[in-house]
Amino acid sequence: MEVIDHGEWVSYNPENPIRIETGIIMYCRRVSDQKDWYEYLKEKTFRQDSLKMTVMKMDEEVRISTAVQDASRLFPANQQVIEVIDAPNDAETYWGRLYDHSTKTFVEKRKPE
Repeated sequence: MEVIDHGEWVSYNPENPIRIETGIIMYCRRVSDQKDWYEYLKEKTFRQDSLKMTVMKMDEEVRISTAVQDASRLFPANQQVIEVIDAPNDAETYWGRLYDHSTKTFVEKRKPE
């Protein structure tokens, strides 16, 4: 199993936002280089056969918040995006699990003592 780190993403307000009649567009960009999420998706950065996830630090743990095949279904504002290659592509396997950045592994959520 290989885990690719696509960086930490935060919300922002662009200078020239897209206007649409049917709703609101939310924007986010990567912290490291200010790359816009929608532009990042257009570059086809993700492998088609991988599982894409958002992870979020909560209570001193890093939890999987979303796991999907289609990266366009993610909105990673205030989260980190990772991609898992050569692993089970069953998103339900990962929901609610914890992610360890140092070992790039997934573990079950710890039960309170």
